[in-house]
Amino acid sequence: MDSAVAVEAIACSMPVWIAETAWHASLRKNLEESQSPPRLTWFPMKADETFEAATTRIAFSLDDHHNEFAKGQGYKYLLVFGSEFLAPMALKLNELSFEKYENTDFGFVASK
Repeated sequence: MDSAVAVEAIACSMPVWIAETAWHASLRKNLEESQSPPRLTWFPMKADETFEAATTRIAFSLDDHHNEFAKGQGYKYLLVFGSEFLAPMALKLNELSFEKYENTDFGFVASK
């Protein structure tokens, strides 16, 4: 995702975690220069890591911060931008109680 406005809109209703990549550098700059920057979590990518691998790796950290034990009711959906859903990802994401996956034009949605 490269739209600061879209990120700000989504961040109003749910936590947003974005990979720190060269591709996202201008997005981060635009968001940080905003008059009221949204609360975001930027996470580092490992060397030569794919977005798909980063998605499953970071999903566990995200879950620690936003699951039912951390936030009362917890979260039900995971919107992933920039990575399509691949069947091997289900092995890890199922451990977090995700059951349904739907590819979209922007990436995919996982739901519990």
